[in-house]
Amino acid sequence: MPNSGKESFIPPFTNPLETYPGLTINDLNRYLPAIQTVDDISITSDQMKEGLFLSTCLDGMQQLPDRSIDLIITKPPKDPWSEINDQGSRMTLQEYYQWNEKWLDQS
Repeated sequence: MPNSGKESFIPPFTNPLETYPGLTINDLNRYLPAIQTVDDISITSDQMKEGLFLSTCLDGMQQLPDRSIDLIITKPPKDPWSEINDQGSRMTLQEYYQWNEKWLDQS
């Protein structure tokens, strides 16, 4: 049936084994050792250090000197109520607002 009025399905990948543009395994092996943890953050206002730091938002920002960051990019939890809070239960709406207030104050 030629052109029955419906769009034909075109799969997003015609050859799943072909390389996809982006980071390769070699790229990851080169960049992953550069990622530092919150314990590696030892920045003072006199001695700034650039890098990529992997940490929870609050733990990492508490290590940074005031007025030392121009831009913070963050991704709030997609579904915070399904995540477990410190007390072992799901977050209430009030706890979620308080959590957001903490990291916004810290930033």
